[in-house]
Amino acid sequence: MKENIMIETIFPTKIFRSKIDFTDDENESLKAFCQALMVQYMTENKISFKEAGELENVPVFSDFNLKTYPLMSRLYNFFAVSFLELLQEYEPSAELEEVYNAMQATMGKMPFMRKGDYKQIHCHRGNALVAVFYLDSVDNDMHGGKLILHDPSFNNTVRARTNPQHEIQTEKNSIVIIPAHVWHEVTPYFGNDERLTITMDIELVNIP
Repeated sequence: MKENIMIETIFPTKIFRSKIDFTDDENESLKAFCQALMVQYMTENKISFKEAGELENVPVFSDFNLKTYPLMSRLYNFFAVSFLELLQEYEPSAELEEVYNAMQATMGKMPFMRKGDYKQIHCHRGNALVAVFYLDSVDNDMHGGKLILHDPSFNNTVRARTNPQHEIQTEKNSIVIIPAHVWHEVTPYFGNDERLTITMDIELVNIP
């Protein structure tokens, strides 16, 4: 007879997905605004579009943008509420004020992808949560650019799960939030149009 044997599930990983109810016109307006931000940043810093995208320093959620462009303010609040939804899965006592305080430390980023671009597998050390907001829909089966999430134990020699990967389709007006320790990549993109996203990493204390 077996005694004192216990099997537990530890370190569960949860992600958050949702969509904001932007109309098609609002979505196009937001894309145009983001593209204008990119051009302005390029001009002021005398760098190329490629360099601007690689640096990912375009100030998306600046105080000026939030005050002068209502859609950006709506999106910022959507990020905050979405962060909180996932955070409370790990720490039920978390409050929205804590999220806003964490978001003040970053203005977000605006990475883009052109034909042939990809993101190698990586994680975001030093942060707690990572959010990606898609401005466009992409047929990932045809044009690539799919977000792949990896089981945090993917580098173990013993496989504890039958499916060590999770795929995220690229859908406009949708947000995906993952814990920053989750390794992820974006497959090579073969679309003809530039693909813009808005991302934000935040650092929090009360999350594993």
